[in-house]
Amino acid sequence: MKKSCVLLSLILFCTCLSAQTKVITVSEDEEMSVVNSLRYVSPEYVEGSVQFKDGTRYPAMLNIDIYNSSTLFISPEKDTLAVTNEKDIERVSLGSRMFFKTKNGYTEVLDMCGDVLLGCQRRLSILEIEKVGAFGMPTNSSSVQTISTLYEGGNSFELSKYKNAKFKYEEIPVIISDGKNTPISDKTLKKYFPKKKESIDSYLSENKVDMKDANQVRALFRFLMNN
Repeated sequence: MKKSCVLLSLILFCTCLSAQTKVITVSEDEEMSVVNSLRYVSPEYVEGSVQFKDGTRYPAMLNIDIYNSSTLFISPEKDTLAVTNEKDIERVSLGSRMFFKTKNGYTEVLDMCGDVLLGCQRRLSILEIEKVGAFGMPTNSSSVQTISTLYEGGNSFELSKYKNAKFKYEEIPVIISDGKNTPISDKTLKKYFPKKKESIDSYLSENKVDMKDANQVRALFRFLMNN
């Protein structure tokens, strides 16, 4: 079991940022490009596959939109489209990276040991938007549906016409189980590794672990896999 866990750990891949939470204020095109770079799990569309709950699997050039929690693909006509039956998706693979569709959105698998999956849930949300008013003064608006376009009163507005929109990007380490994400804590780890409670206590007594930091939690998870 230990050897299989280590092998899977080497195969799985994730690009977790050093900063687990970022707040970005969009006032210029440069800042908007940063938001768009965080919006998708990959900077480019890559070969992958979508597996549905009924067991069917479809290969395609894919990407995942974190903000809208949707899978995108390039059609044979070279159009970029969203998968229409999103609710029926079980998992999506992008190259060597694996993402499970959970109630909390797409969660990437960081490491795997038996049936215990350590995941990274990414969130991109809007905290605040200021719209230019009739006299050039900003006014608050919270009617937001997508990053590039705002919807308000049945009308759409381009984000470029707004200023000081604040976006929050988060990476949250979780245990993936039964289509749900469980936040990481020492209690959670002891639940899924009941025979390693002493090892968990020992590691935490010797190492200061921020349970909201995916990289630190991953180091703890790997320690448990190898001990």
